[in-house]
Amino acid sequence: YITLSHCWGNLSDTQKKSFCTSQENLSSRCSGFHVSELPKTFQDAVKVTRALGLSYLWIDSLCIVQSGDNGADWKRESVQMKDIYSQAYMTIAATAAADSLSGFLDRHYQPEYIFVRDKAPLNQRGWVTQEMVLSRRTVYFSPNQMYWTC
Repeated sequence: YITLSHCWGNLSDTQKKSFCTSQENLSSRCSGFHVSELPKTFQDAVKVTRALGLSYLWIDSLCIVQSGDNGADWKRESVQMKDIYSQAYMTIAATAAADSLSGFLDRHYQPEYIFVRDKAPLNQRGWVTQEMVLSRRTVYFSPNQMYWTC
C-alpha cells in the first residue's frame, strides 16, 4: 500500500465532509464510493497509486474516523501511524497542494530550485515530520518539481 501525506487546508466543515470519515458516514464509506467523489488531491494520489501498479492507498482522513465517536478511533489509530508509514511501500507527499481540493498533478512548473521544501505548504505542518521520517520511500510533488527519497 501507499500512504498520502497532505495538507487539509483552511476548508469549511462542509468541504471537509468530502474527505473525512465520520461515525455518520462510516457505513457508506465501507460500502464503497467512486473516486470522483474525492477531493482533487486524493484523486491525484489514486492516479499515482494505480500508475505504480498498487491497489491500496492509505489516507488518514479517510481511514481514521474523524468525528462522532468521541475520538475513540483517532486515539486507537494515531498510535499506529509509526507502523502505517514505516511499512508502506512509499508515501506520496502532496507538497504542492495547499489543501485537499487543490491537487498536485497537472501543474505548470516554474524553474526555481532553491528552498523548494521550505516553501511547500505540506512542509509547514509539524505532523508531517513523522510521516516523512518513517516512510521507506517518498515521492514529493512540489510546486516546482517532483523528486523522491529512499
